[in-house]
Amino acid sequence: MGSGLKNKIGLLGAVGIVIGGVIGMGTFVLIPAIAGKAGPAAWLAITIALVVSIMSILPTIQLSSAMPIAGGGFEYCRRLLSPFAGFLVSWLAVIGGACTLSLISTGLMEQFKEFLPSFLPPHIAAMCFVAAFYLFYLLGLQIVTMVQVVLCLQLLISLFMYFIPIISSRNFVLHATLPETPNFILAVIFSFNICLGFQIIIELGEEMENPKRNIPLALLIGGSMVLLVYLSVTFAYISSVGLMHTSEKINLISTALPYYGVAGMAFIKLGMISSGLASYSGGAVALPRELYAMARAKALPEYFEQVDTGGNPSRAVGLFFGIVLVILGIGNALEYAGFIENYFGPDIIEFYAFLAIFGIMIMTIVMSVAAFRLPTKMASEYASAYIHLPKWLLYSLCVLSVLSSSLLIAVICSKIIVLWIYLVILGLVTALYFAYSKSRLEM
Repeated sequence: MGSGLKNKIGLLGAVGIVIGGVIGMGTFVLIPAIAGKAGPAAWLAITIALVVSIMSILPTIQLSSAMPIAGGGFEYCRRLLSPFAGFLVSWLAVIGGACTLSLISTGLMEQFKEFLPSFLPPHIAAMCFVAAFYLFYLLGLQIVTMVQVVLCLQLLISLFMYFIPIISSRNFVLHATLPETPNFILAVIFSFNICLGFQIIIELGEEMENPKRNIPLALLIGGSMVLLVYLSVTFAYISSVGLMHTSEKINLISTALPYYGVAGMAFIKLGMISSGLASYSGGAVALPRELYAMARAKALPEYFEQVDTGGNPSRAVGLFFGIVLVILGIGNALEYAGFIENYFGPDIIEFYAFLAIFGIMIMTIVMSVAAFRLPTKMASEYASAYIHLPKWLLYSLCVLSVLSSSLLIAVICSKIIVLWIYLVILGLVTALYFAYSKSRLEM
């Protein structure tokens, strides 16, 4: 085993991780759901979610520019707030990310269930997918990053192939209005799920070539591409299905049938697979760094601090994917017991979506408070950061981030099962901290 992470990721790889982490299964699975709830105001729901997500991530960009380090959520909050805050935020990042990967794997298996063996239920297939991807990750970070770039290119080409012929056709109608439905706020929540992933890049500070330059550039380039793709796909989809049929949540890929033959449709369908794999790749590369950072600070067993000869924290990655499997198991158990249907209907993907958003919004609040303290508690790091937001702007963004995240949490709490699950999670994290980590983190 080696003893440290290695710089391997350039700007192109970083952009690929951002795009792959953000443009995932949500493009194919959730855009029909967003259109179904918001109708012609779907563009606004997505724009609100994306703008708020980017504004919320700006304080974190300031942190990452000042202190590029693996496991940023843990390290920033530990140093600027308290050891417990760092421990809490780190676990929220891991749980929220694991819920997102649970959504992706479940969505992939449900979309392609007709190709699965009859004896293999979709939820078991999703678990097999998680295990298979973990084995792929063990090939090494360089290979994973190269594959990530290829996946993102294929994904983007397939999405451009989807919306360009629809938007350029004579039958295209631009549907863009203000909200007219009470379900618009739910559309915004769904939209946040397709805008997650920008946080991934801050976890890779120690493994990024020139992180103070490449992290902000990757977010700027990746964010611009995400906005272009999302709005184009949304306008094309609504025009294809028609306003009268948006509530039916018609399969997005099927709306491209009038424009392509077998080969073209196969390439677009491959984009769905690429989107899932790219999201998995981004999560597998970034989120285990939180576990690695905790182990390095002795907040978790040192076993998870070890890295392989390629400089990859493969043991932390194994723990992360184990957590994904546990969440998939819990979701399946709750679905079997009838709890999921009571709150979300027959769609377990919506359950995972709410879980992911809730955890990440709590994490965002704490990270924003940490960023608020950066100029006074770490003045030299703040002054020398590659991105140097003026104090008034940084403080304003932190307040806005806290308020918007709190509003979203309040809405999500209407699904009381999500609140109860996170109360249990927070209880377990607190117990683990005081039972194992408190004395080590405060040393």
